[in-house]
Amino acid sequence: MCKLSEFLTGSFRKHQWREALLLCLAMLTQGFILKNPELIQAEMSHSMEGSEGQGQSQIPVWQFLDLISQHDMIPMAIKPHSIFFLSSEQNFVGAYQDWLFHSVSRMGMKFGSQDARKMFQAICRLTPQSWTKWDLSPEMMEFLALSKTLRDSRKAWKTEAHRNKNLNRVPWDGCQVCKNLDGTKQCVQYLLVHGSKIKDKVEKKLIIAGDNGGMESPISSLTDKCVLLNDLNLGYIELDHEVYDRCGRFVVHLLNADTKEEVAGVVFNLLNDAEMVNLEENQARIKRLTSKLKRGKLFSDFSGWKGLRGGMYPVGFRQPSGGRPGDGYAPYPATEIVNQEDARILFAYAMDIECILAKIEPHASTLVAQMHNLGKEACVLGHYGVTAYHCWNYIAPQHFDKDATWTVSYQLSKQGCMEDEFNFAFSEWGKVLKTERNCVWFQVFKLGLGGLEVNTCMALWPLVLPL
Repeated sequence: MCKLSEFLTGSFRKHQWREALLLCLAMLTQGFILKNPELIQAEMSHSMEGSEGQGQSQIPVWQFLDLISQHDMIPMAIKPHSIFFLSSEQNFVGAYQDWLFHSVSRMGMKFGSQDARKMFQAICRLTPQSWTKWDLSPEMMEFLALSKTLRDSRKAWKTEAHRNKNLNRVPWDGCQVCKNLDGTKQCVQYLLVHGSKIKDKVEKKLIIAGDNGGMESPISSLTDKCVLLNDLNLGYIELDHEVYDRCGRFVVHLLNADTKEEVAGVVFNLLNDAEMVNLEENQARIKRLTSKLKRGKLFSDFSGWKGLRGGMYPVGFRQPSGGRPGDGYAPYPATEIVNQEDARILFAYAMDIECILAKIEPHASTLVAQMHNLGKEACVLGHYGVTAYHCWNYIAPQHFDKDATWTVSYQLSKQGCMEDEFNFAFSEWGKVLKTERNCVWFQVFKLGLGGLEVNTCMALWPLVLPL
């Protein structure tokens, strides 16, 4: 076994990881016999509360919220994601373990771990008429209102998404309108794809459309860093308007032909008009709140391609530059919370993210479940452990990322360009997506081939905690 680094040695000395793990395992058993789950839960509650026999907390909701409110317990200045502690039960329980338990305990309130879920459920039953009668701070009332809106919207989005998926459809028999048609004419298609062998040809190069004439670039020094789409023999994925008009949906899943696992997917016309308007308003606002990311030479070389001056603007969290694994994530500038307006803006971005993920969940349940689970360990925007990157006129060469995880991209607008420009290449799988306004695509970044030319889109990247 290799020698531990100085950092790991210090970590083991400080936290006693080996002993802590053994203690946790020992607590679950009586010799070789598993303990009764109720006994385990009682012991966990006792260990967190520091005394026996406290039982269920009888703290009134108003008293609990008033204590947090009057003493400014929400650590939003150093933990911006803490403002989402009322957005879901998972967030509330996480906040209890992270900062809430210690904060209320210091003020003399006995709030046991077994009461966290009951308290959250009680808070969810509150109405604006209830909390406006209490003497709560403006910030607390704002968080209650924003959190309720987010919870209610999440339910509505998921309900609508599943209703749309089941349109003209029987769960065990597929779409009743197109089930007897050829596979290429069905509204939900599954394409078997094989790994392509063009990595060496496209890596660190920009895929551009057109014939040889398309190689003429205002940046002459980049000609050798581009490759023509026509030379790659990639198959197109595009919206079939006839199928969509007939069935009310058009979804394409890409399956690895060898393993039959899904590696990518596309859903066209994902959101309704009102939801798109909200995204457009937030998209326009983000430019005024934060600066675009500085990109490395591989990306910055193409910043002047065809006169474009686009960029990528982040909202969410990142690992600190030069930080060690385990240091956690610091917020991007736009994620910092200074006042109520900042909180409203961050909630608006969380609404965008949750709306997109709720709408694709019926078509990509594994992806959404993974992002949900990451919210248990990482900083969250709303309910999910993701970071949103808003992009304008964004172009990127084909590149490989090390993260083995899902990513989601949404095309909000596409105008002022040719039909074969600003598309997206699943070049690892021999496909290219002809993007449309209001389409979303997702993929597993095991090899991480990046985009072709992506215009005015929003990408959701899971926060992957380093090992």
